[in-house]
Amino acid sequence: MNRLFTLMFLLPHLGSFSQATNLERLFIERVNILRDSVQSPPLVNMEEYRMVSYNHANYIIRNNDVSHTQKNTRFPSHLDRCEWFGGGDISCNAEIVTWNTVEQHNDTVVVDLLIESFMSSKPHRYFLLSYLNRSCTVGIYHSLRQNACVVNFANAHAGNKYEKYNWWTLDATEEESELMRTATERFEAFYIRYYDVQEE
Repeated sequence: MNRLFTLMFLLPHLGSFSQATNLERLFIERVNILRDSVQSPPLVNMEEYRMVSYNHANYIIRNNDVSHTQKNTRFPSHLDRCEWFGGGDISCNAEIVTWNTVEQHNDTVVVDLLIESFMSSKPHRYFLLSYLNRSCTVGIYHSLRQNACVVNFANAHAGNKYEKYNWWTLDATEEESELMRTATERFEAFYIRYYDVQEE
């Protein structure tokens, strides 16, 4: 009887790992405001595969190790984590990671700080705003003193409900193709204007 009670007690917790938190949903919502500004389509969060990213966000906080590699674990790379937690349903293209030690209770402020961190790095903002990235998994670890955010840009395999968000499934127009070709220049111009930064 005790074992059955324990199992029943654990089941809701196991299920909750596949549901995005308010922070993760807010992150996607606010990133999509930026993406709209550079004429990129909305980024879709594949919530069922949240653990692909959250597992690594949790690793970063536990080990105080801000990198893309997990040492001494069964999933050292983001590709390993994608394969394991994605159940063979998705393939990861790239992973971006950020971390801070800001004490903050306001969800919007927490999310905006994480986004600003990504945006302040040219390679990270390219991935975050890229026209070609249509779907992702987001994992945010938030505590009173530490925050970590991991985003894996991924494509769904054939038959998956998210397959329609793979960029190659769309019949790109000439205008869309031109947007893809000039993406980097557009993102940089937007960054300089929006954040009022000085050109190097």
